[in-house]
Amino acid sequence: MVGGHSGRKPLVALMDESILRAGNGVYLVGTVLIEERQKGTVRADLRRLVPPRHRFHFHAEQRRTRLAVMGLLAECAERSLVHRVSPAPQRRHEASRRQCVAGLLADLREADVRELIIDSRDSHKPRNDLRDRSQILATIQAGRLPPELAYHHVHAGDEPLLWLADALAGAGLAAERGCRDYLDALPADRLVVRNTP
Repeated sequence: MVGGHSGRKPLVALMDESILRAGNGVYLVGTVLIEERQKGTVRADLRRLVPPRHRFHFHAEQRRTRLAVMGLLAECAERSLVHRVSPAPQRRHEASRRQCVAGLLADLREADVRELIIDSRDSHKPRNDLRDRSQILATIQAGRLPPELAYHHVHAGDEPLLWLADALAGAGLAAERGCRDYLDALPADRLVVRNTP
């Protein structure tokens, strides 16, 4: 259950997606769980690792920067979750996302997650974030997540913690293309990759 279990560490979940459009397509949602008390330290570490010119975006970064962020992810993540749907043709991206988010929300029941921070997609289409919020609210109303779960969308340029989720989703997509170096940098016992039906 996501609610407050005594003795368990309160966690924050950070979520972003990555999409492979080639072939049949793959839609991935990467979610990183970190301790709530580590937010400030991890944020500062990310700012030190990523050149100050811009926000981190896995696909635009040099290999050295990618590996450095994956190293930090390996150190600080309590759990790294990748939910994937394939085939995921472009016309079904929103349905694929809903499937991935449903899988994620089911996994969040197993951890003491207090806050879910999602990379905002409102710059693409204003309704995108609303769809996520509606799905999360429906899950809460159905009693499958606690009502006290805080959830919100933030642009990754405003919240460096989301760079961890971007790195995880990007690493998942790199693995889809045959390069497992980045995912293999993560401890296997804290990485979960699920094929979402």
